[in-house]
Amino acid sequence: MPSRGVPQPAQEPAAAPTASVPDVAPPAPAPVAEATCDYPAEAPARFDELRPSEGPCRAVPGPVARELRAEIRERWARSWPKGRLEIRGGCDRLGAQPSSVVIESCEGHGGALTLARFDRQADGAYDLVLLEYDHDARVAGKDDQDPWQAHASGPLAVRRARLDGAVMAPLLERLRAAAHVEIEEHEPPPRKDNSFVATASGSSHYYHAALRLVDDRGRGVQHVFTGHEGTGHEQKLGVPLAIVARDLDTLLADPAVRSRFTELGADDPAARDLFARVFWAARARGDEPWYVDQLLGMTALLGSAQHMPALVEQLRASGERSITRTDIVVVNAIAALAGYDVRHDASGKPRPLASVVADTLAACEKR
Repeated sequence: MPSRGVPQPAQEPAAAPTASVPDVAPPAPAPVAEATCDYPAEAPARFDELRPSEGPCRAVPGPVARELRAEIRERWARSWPKGRLEIRGGCDRLGAQPSSVVIESCEGHGGALTLARFDRQADGAYDLVLLEYDHDARVAGKDDQDPWQAHASGPLAVRRARLDGAVMAPLLERLRAAAHVEIEEHEPPPRKDNSFVATASGSSHYYHAALRLVDDRGRGVQHVFTGHEGTGHEQKLGVPLAIVARDLDTLLADPAVRSRFTELGADDPAARDLFARVFWAARARGDEPWYVDQLLGMTALLGSAQHMPALVEQLRASGERSITRTDIVVVNAIAALAGYDVRHDASGKPRPLASVVADTLAACEKR
């Protein structure tokens, strides 16, 4: 990402010192007591409610259906080795072309987070807004002895592109198929001794994935999965959404697609709008804390006053327990959004975590 540094103008030669002008010490930092928590009321930006789908079911193209079935069978962790895995196309009642697609993808604890939104334009092309964030990535200059710096926001990439309808068509077909597929694993018939053999499997692959498809009439479908790969009946969501996340990665890795990327900053309105809508959706769902931590870290970079009540509520939930990394991330976001910064004392040393949390909560929850 490009450097955010601002070139400094050349300094003029310093004037010769004179005996009549004594040395003046630099002003001391403002006392912590003078800090104020100031933010206006701002309505949250949320996704529109989806309208119910109605009408005839759209058939899945044959090649897409066959590919999806094969991939599901390859990924599925069977509970019964002799059982039958039934894969049905489901009922897709969306319009001819999705008008909006939103994908969330995050690889487990400490993994990078990708948010992508595709919006269809009048000419059939799709505008892409892409956010890639890694809260735990190493950032040069961080002081790991300072907890506020050690848990500061990680690197964020904001990219935009316009992709032709022909480029998007294969992905859209696969997303539609994955969003509607129905999967059922059937137990095998009992053996002569009235018993059957079941297996249990697990995986260290822990991930979050979400898909939201909406047509031009506001009808849509959305699915979310957070968990381990190969976790029983939850695979009905987990396996198709893992395929969705993989398909997004494949598209974004295509050199022809990457050549269309435009790098932007965190002030891009479309990026901030996408982030806000995903933030509030995750909050409404009650997503896993490790995923929410990624979003909280992004809030310091892409958030606004609309996020402040949620941040204050998150901090209030700490109660009497020990201060956690999440609390530190939240305080960092509040300092960035509301200008209330009591993380360090007048000498620049980190203040005790509990004191900072208490002061921040007292100053900011009064609204």
